[in-house]
Amino acid sequence: MKKLRPDRETLLQYIYDYGADQTSKRFGIEPKDIEAIINPSSETIGEHRFNYTTKEVSAAVADVIAKNYERLRAKYVGNTTYLELSQTDEDIFHNTLLKVISEGIEDGILDQIEYRIKMLRYQTKMDHKQLKKLFTNAISKEACQTEE
Repeated sequence: MKKLRPDRETLLQYIYDYGADQTSKRFGIEPKDIEAIINPSSETIGEHRFNYTTKEVSAAVADVIAKNYERLRAKYVGNTTYLELSQTDEDIFHNTLLKVISEGIEDGILDQIEYRIKMLRYQTKMDHKQLKKLFTNAISKEACQTEE
């Protein structure tokens, strides 16, 4: 298993608390690596930490979405203020578009968008309902404990 490399603030706190030698032993990293984390060189400052693989967006998918965007948005985005699990209808709509684009489905794009929006709305409502139930149960248990 690959060990995670601690960030600068964590290392500084450990060095302050335990000293450089103990910090090196606790994290299992060399003192020169600790120095490189605390005082990074100019080459590593802008270095990307993650490599994301992205698929190329199909021109056909992008064209269908672009031509139908306004109609789809008017049809599926009615609520932009009420939040369910911190998402509005607009968030769900755009997440659906991103998902359809990333999957690269070329036939039945509009049907796929409609299916995914309905599926995401349903799943979000069920998760929201379950969260409310858990929250209500937690509050009622807390109230019972404080009464005793």
